[in-house]
Amino acid sequence: MTTILPGAIFGPVLSTHSISSNGILVNFLHRTNVVPKVPLEISDVRDLARLHRLAFENSAAIGKRYLAADQTITMIQVAKLYQQAFPERHLHLMTIPNGGLRFAAKFIPGL
Repeated sequence: MTTILPGAIFGPVLSTHSISSNGILVNFLHRTNVVPKVPLEISDVRDLARLHRLAFENSAAIGKRYLAADQTITMIQVAKLYQQAFPERHLHLMTIPNGGLRFAAKFIPGL
């Protein structure tokens, strides 16, 4: 067995009913105005597919663990990218302090 440990997975989706990391991005466009100050280790779904294929084809990968995060980006940076990419949406985003996020997580387990 080979273990591949990705970060938050982003990239093209095959279904509109996706329940992946892309849901974070959809929330920026539709609902969320408050952005936490947390980093995301991110992986591109296409890179992960290639990595899975390479691990499957290479017997030297058996029994190994691979970290597959491409880069680190903060949620604030993602929000700013969205503000630039979708100016017509007039996204007004605020950051939430980490203490506020920890407090909210007591009531919202997904945080």
